[in-house]
Amino acid sequence: MYDEEFPFIPDYKAPNSSNLFKYLQNDIDKINIKGLKKYSKFVVFLVDGFGWKQYNDLEEEQIPTLYNSKSTPIHSCLPTSTPTVLASIVNSLTPIQHGVFGVRVPAPQSIDSFENNSLLNILAWHIETKTSNNDLSFNKSATPDYKNYMQNQSLSQNSNINYLTRRHFLFGEFTKVHLLKNYFGWATRGQMISKAKELLKDKPYLFLYDDVIDLVSHSCGVNSKEYLYDVKKLDDFIKDLRSELDDDTALLVTADHGIINVGERISCKPLEALNVIVSGESRFRLVTWPQNATDYEIDLALSIAWEIVGDTGIVVKISDAIADGWFGPIDGDSGETIKIESLDRLKNSLVMIPRGDKIYVNEAYEHEKIVKSMHGSATKTEVEVPLILVEKNG
Repeated sequence: MYDEEFPFIPDYKAPNSSNLFKYLQNDIDKINIKGLKKYSKFVVFLVDGFGWKQYNDLEEEQIPTLYNSKSTPIHSCLPTSTPTVLASIVNSLTPIQHGVFGVRVPAPQSIDSFENNSLLNILAWHIETKTSNNDLSFNKSATPDYKNYMQNQSLSQNSNINYLTRRHFLFGEFTKVHLLKNYFGWATRGQMISKAKELLKDKPYLFLYDDVIDLVSHSCGVNSKEYLYDVKKLDDFIKDLRSELDDDTALLVTADHGIINVGERISCKPLEALNVIVSGESRFRLVTWPQNATDYEIDLALSIAWEIVGDTGIVVKISDAIADGWFGPIDGDSGETIKIESLDRLKNSLVMIPRGDKIYVNEAYEHEKIVKSMHGSATKTEVEVPLILVEKNG
């Protein structure tokens, strides 16, 4: 069934993923959960891929700790993609401010010359080029300087916050640049607890990250037996974590996006005949045309995109999506117009986003042909995430 309101655009002026730490520090009364003011320290535990709908679909016996806790829905960001939302929540910036638009975007050399149809993988930080037999080649040496290429506005990471994630993420380029300093790693959930307690002695705010629910959802599907097993184990862990934290420390559980089991896989192969680059993700499919494209070529790209999408979703020019506030207000907090030079690589682009459970498959990526669930689009299921206050008597 399709969401009634589509596209579901995040409200970036209310408490959401891009400003949660700002509200906790400066305007906590506007967060719709009673009792937050009594705490002097705050742990924000982001469970990757655990949306508001998923949370509400579970029964008490499946998640007793979370089920019996105070909660409210808040909005994530667009696209509903992990790198986009992590860059937002860690740096208290909207996507239009930090410039991270999903996992894959056109590589700089492809923007200048479409002879090299290459994509930049944001998380792995390497160039991916499709070969003539539809395989992918990888070239890390050709990647641009991360900060100069991606960044739209200076990062505003708060010095009062420590960040604790899986240890192997510490060595990635995404972490090094967009998640910056005050970053620490855990190898096991037991170590996450001990490290969290240690870091809270240093700073009053702590961000935790765990990706198990996202991984099991992609691999096995939402509500699969594997998913329900991992959800129960997560709830058990949250109970243990809460019991180990001091009474003056709030434990808030949230997510970066919801996730939807995949139904029909719709191929984007008709776009290959055009002089365009197909990037983005299967529920936020970017199509970019050359800087010197004629009106006819642009109209043709739009027409083919609409033929692929049909009544399963919508096709929108990125310039129109920016103007409509999909990625955050164009006007900054002080009323100034936000500079969007770093989005120049996408100004000649459209985006295809689905309603319901469809995905738009790039044939070069085998995982898109087998993934069990996905996210990225502007449905309410993907945009709404929980904010759950877990108390010791919860």
